[in-house]
Amino acid sequence: MRYLMLLIAVGAITACTSVDVKPLDASLDVQHVCIQRNPKVTLDGFVPMLEEGFARHGIATRVIEQTQTCEYVLTYTALRSWDITTYLSHAELHLLHNGREIANAEFHLNGKGGFAFTKFKGTESKMNPIIDQLLAGYAKDPNWNRHDALERDDPGAGAPSEESEDIVYSRNIYAELEQLDALRKKGIITEEEFEDEKKQLLQLN
Repeated sequence: MRYLMLLIAVGAITACTSVDVKPLDASLDVQHVCIQRNPKVTLDGFVPMLEEGFARHGIATRVIEQTQTCEYVLTYTALRSWDITTYLSHAELHLLHNGREIANAEFHLNGKGGFAFTKFKGTESKMNPIIDQLLAGYAKDPNWNRHDALERDDPGAGAPSEESEDIVYSRNIYAELEQLDALRKKGIITEEEFEDEKKQLLQLN
Protein backbone atom coordinates (compact mmCIF):
# COMPACT_ATOMS: atom_id res chain seq x y z
CA MET A 1 0.00 0.00 0.00
CA ARG A 2 2.85 2.37 0.88
CA TYR A 3 4.43 1.84 -2.56
CA LEU A 4 1.09 2.42 -4.25
CA MET A 5 0.68 5.73 -2.44
CA LEU A 6 4.22 6.68 -3.47
CA LEU A 7 3.48 5.91 -7.11
CA ILE A 8 0.30 7.98 -6.95
CA ALA A 9 2.20 10.90 -5.41
CA VAL A 10 4.93 10.72 -8.06
CA GLY A 11 2.29 10.55 -10.79
CA ALA A 12 0.52 13.59 -9.40
CA ILE A 13 3.75 15.59 -9.39
CA THR A 14 4.60 14.55 -12.96
CA ALA A 15 1.09 15.39 -14.15
CA CYS A 16 1.54 18.94 -12.90
CA THR A 17 3.74 19.83 -15.87
CA SER A 18 2.39 19.94 -19.41
CA VAL A 19 4.85 20.21 -22.31
CA ASP A 20 3.90 20.28 -25.98
CA VAL A 21 6.60 20.69 -28.64
CA LYS A 22 6.52 20.73 -32.44
CA PRO A 23 10.23 20.64 -33.38
CA LEU A 24 11.87 22.74 -36.06
CA ASP A 25 12.40 20.77 -39.27
CA ALA A 26 16.15 20.21 -39.63
CA SER A 27 15.86 20.17 -43.44
CA LEU A 28 15.13 23.91 -43.35
CA ASP A 29 18.74 24.45 -42.24
CA VAL A 30 17.90 27.58 -40.25
CA GLN A 31 21.05 29.48 -39.35
CA HIS A 32 19.72 32.79 -38.05
CA VAL A 33 16.61 33.69 -36.06
CA CYS A 34 15.28 37.07 -34.97
CA ILE A 35 13.77 37.13 -31.47
CA GLN A 36 10.88 39.58 -31.42
CA ARG A 37 10.89 41.42 -28.11
CA ASN A 38 7.65 41.06 -26.13
CA PRO A 39 7.22 44.06 -23.79
CA LYS A 40 4.46 42.21 -21.89
CA VAL A 41 6.88 39.58 -20.59
CA THR A 42 8.08 40.65 -17.15
CA LEU A 43 10.73 37.97 -16.62
CA ASP A 44 14.10 39.70 -16.74
CA GLY A 45 16.68 37.45 -18.38
CA PHE A 46 14.18 35.47 -20.46
CA VAL A 47 15.49 36.73 -23.81
CA PRO A 48 19.19 36.09 -22.99
CA MET A 49 18.16 32.56 -22.02
CA LEU A 50 16.54 32.12 -25.44
CA GLU A 51 19.66 33.47 -27.14
CA GLU A 52 21.83 31.00 -25.24
CA GLY A 53 19.47 28.14 -26.07
CA PHE A 54 19.65 28.79 -29.82
CA ALA A 55 23.41 29.37 -29.65
CA ARG A 56 23.79 25.90 -28.11
CA HIS A 57 22.38 24.50 -31.35
CA GLY A 58 24.52 26.65 -33.63
CA ILE A 59 21.76 29.12 -34.55
CA ALA A 60 22.64 32.81 -34.39
CA THR A 61 20.06 35.26 -33.04
CA ARG A 62 19.38 38.95 -32.76
CA VAL A 63 16.64 40.79 -30.92
CA ILE A 64 14.21 42.89 -32.93
CA GLU A 65 11.27 45.10 -32.06
CA GLN A 66 7.71 44.27 -33.11
CA THR A 67 7.82 46.76 -35.98
CA GLN A 68 10.82 45.07 -37.58
CA THR A 69 10.74 42.11 -39.97
CA CYS A 70 12.94 39.08 -40.48
CA GLU A 71 12.77 35.81 -42.45
CA TYR A 72 12.74 33.64 -39.32
CA VAL A 73 11.12 35.18 -36.25
CA LEU A 74 10.73 33.72 -32.76
CA THR A 75 7.87 35.12 -30.69
CA TYR A 76 7.44 34.24 -27.04
CA THR A 77 5.35 34.75 -23.95
CA ALA A 78 6.08 33.88 -20.34
CA LEU A 79 4.10 34.22 -17.15
CA ARG A 80 4.99 33.97 -13.47
CA SER A 81 2.94 32.69 -10.55
CA TRP A 82 3.44 33.18 -6.85
CA ASP A 83 3.56 30.74 -3.93
CA ILE A 84 5.99 31.85 -1.21
CA THR A 85 8.12 33.14 -4.08
CA THR A 86 7.64 33.81 -7.79
CA TYR A 87 8.27 31.14 -10.44
CA LEU A 88 7.66 30.45 -14.12
CA SER A 89 4.25 28.81 -14.61
CA HIS A 90 3.62 29.21 -18.36
CA ALA A 91 5.67 29.89 -21.48
CA GLU A 92 5.14 29.67 -25.23
CA LEU A 93 7.60 29.83 -28.13
CA HIS A 94 6.44 30.24 -31.73
CA LEU A 95 8.90 30.15 -34.64
CA LEU A 96 7.66 31.74 -37.86
CA HIS A 97 9.02 31.67 -41.42
CA ASN A 98 7.82 34.72 -43.32
CA GLY A 99 4.82 34.91 -41.01
CA ARG A 100 3.90 31.20 -41.16
CA GLU A 101 4.41 29.09 -38.04
CA ILE A 102 6.86 26.24 -38.56
CA ALA A 103 7.62 25.18 -34.98
CA ASN A 104 6.32 25.81 -31.47
CA ALA A 105 6.71 24.81 -27.85
CA GLU A 106 4.55 25.26 -24.76
CA PHE A 107 5.33 24.79 -21.08
CA HIS A 108 2.52 24.92 -18.55
CA LEU A 109 2.22 24.07 -14.86
CA ASN A 110 -1.25 22.65 -14.38
CA GLY A 111 -2.85 24.09 -11.27
CA LYS A 112 0.25 26.29 -10.90
CA GLY A 113 2.31 23.20 -10.08
CA GLY A 114 0.24 22.05 -7.13
CA PHE A 115 2.34 20.84 -4.18
CA ALA A 116 5.32 19.81 -6.34
CA PHE A 117 8.50 21.55 -5.18
CA THR A 118 9.87 21.23 -8.74
CA LYS A 119 7.71 24.22 -9.67
CA PHE A 120 10.28 26.42 -7.89
CA LYS A 121 13.07 25.37 -10.26
CA GLY A 122 14.78 28.21 -12.08
CA THR A 123 13.45 29.31 -15.45
CA GLU A 124 16.49 27.92 -17.25
CA SER A 125 15.98 24.49 -15.69
CA LYS A 126 12.42 24.46 -17.03
CA MET A 127 13.02 26.01 -20.44
CA ASN A 128 16.38 24.61 -21.56
CA PRO A 129 15.03 21.05 -22.09
CA ILE A 130 12.11 22.53 -24.05
CA ILE A 131 14.41 24.59 -26.27
CA ASP A 132 16.50 21.45 -26.83
CA GLN A 133 13.34 19.57 -27.90
CA LEU A 134 12.33 22.44 -30.18
CA LEU A 135 15.75 22.33 -31.87
CA ALA A 136 16.30 18.58 -31.58
CA GLY A 137 17.15 18.31 -35.28
CA TYR A 138 19.99 20.79 -34.87
CA ALA A 139 22.99 19.25 -33.12
CA LYS A 140 24.36 21.01 -30.09
CA ASP A 141 27.37 23.13 -31.02
CA PRO A 142 30.45 21.44 -29.46
CA ASN A 143 32.28 24.77 -29.57
CA TRP A 144 29.59 26.64 -27.61
CA ASN A 145 30.44 27.35 -24.01
CA ARG A 146 28.23 29.39 -21.71
CA HIS A 147 31.15 30.69 -19.64
CA ASP A 148 32.98 31.89 -22.77
CA ALA A 149 29.81 33.53 -24.07
CA LEU A 150 29.39 35.40 -20.80
CA GLU A 151 32.99 36.60 -20.89
CA ARG A 152 32.57 37.86 -24.46
CA ASP A 153 29.54 39.87 -23.37
CA ASP A 154 31.13 41.04 -20.13
CA PRO A 155 34.91 40.59 -19.96
CA GLY A 156 36.06 39.87 -16.44
CA ALA A 157 32.64 38.75 -15.32
CA GLY A 158 34.00 35.33 -14.37
CA ALA A 159 31.93 32.22 -13.81
CA PRO A 160 28.20 32.71 -13.32
CA SER A 161 27.00 32.54 -9.73
CA GLU A 162 24.73 29.78 -8.50
CA GLU A 163 21.90 32.28 -8.45
CA SER A 164 22.32 33.14 -12.16
CA GLU A 165 19.78 30.45 -13.08
CA ASP A 166 17.06 32.12 -11.05
CA ILE A 167 15.44 34.77 -13.18
CA VAL A 168 14.84 38.13 -11.55
CA TYR A 169 11.21 39.12 -11.78
CA SER A 170 10.19 42.64 -12.59
CA ARG A 171 6.68 43.72 -11.63
CA ASN A 172 4.78 45.15 -14.55
CA ILE A 173 1.37 44.17 -13.24
CA TYR A 174 -0.62 45.46 -16.21
CA ALA A 175 1.39 43.41 -18.71
CA GLU A 176 1.04 40.31 -16.55
CA LEU A 177 -2.71 40.76 -16.24
CA GLU A 178 -2.98 41.03 -20.04
CA GLN A 179 -1.08 37.76 -20.40
CA LEU A 180 -3.30 36.09 -17.82
CA ASP A 181 -6.39 37.25 -19.67
CA ALA A 182 -4.99 35.88 -22.93
CA LEU A 183 -4.43 32.47 -21.32
CA ARG A 184 -7.99 32.55 -19.97
CA LYS A 185 -9.42 33.34 -23.41
CA LYS A 186 -7.40 30.49 -24.96
CA GLY A 187 -8.76 28.08 -22.35
CA ILE A 188 -5.34 27.29 -20.88
CA ILE A 189 -6.45 28.47 -17.45
CA THR A 190 -9.96 28.50 -16.01
CA GLU A 191 -11.92 31.53 -14.86
CA GLU A 192 -11.27 30.49 -11.27
CA GLU A 193 -7.52 30.21 -11.89
CA PHE A 194 -7.56 33.61 -13.61
CA GLU A 195 -9.23 35.27 -10.62
CA ASP A 196 -6.88 33.52 -8.20
CA GLU A 197 -3.77 34.58 -10.16
CA LYS A 198 -5.13 38.11 -10.51
CA LYS A 199 -5.69 38.35 -6.76
CA GLN A 200 -2.16 37.14 -6.04
CA LEU A 201 -0.66 39.58 -8.53
CA LEU A 202 -2.48 42.49 -6.91
CA GLN A 203 -1.26 41.39 -3.49
CA LEU A 204 2.30 40.86 -4.74
CA ASN A 205 2.55 44.26 -6.36
